[in-house]
Amino acid sequence: PLPAGPFDVVVSAFAVHHLPSAAKADLFRRVVNVLSPRGRFVLCDVVLPTAPVSTPVPLEPGVDIPDSVSDQIKWLHDAGLDASVVMTDADLAILQATAT
Repeated sequence: PLPAGPFDVVVSAFAVHHLPSAAKADLFRRVVNVLSPRGRFVLCDVVLPTAPVSTPVPLEPGVDIPDSVSDQIKWLHDAGLDASVVMTDADLAILQATAT
């Protein structure tokens, strides 16, 4: 469970990639419930790259489970957030989402 909130900002850095896809989508739905109106969720994490990466982030099979940026944006939208990509670089991304 997440703390009750409401929060103006929720930030996650290099943690969500440890969750399987369904758990990421569930987390995003739970984040919506703790954000204040117009509150923002910022996610910085490892993602599946769309092209070969010369020096990828080292991942441990079974522990690190990154998903694509497009899947995560979809799950954020499905959770009721207005989501967008702030930045991508190889296998890293920063996403932001605002409660509507």
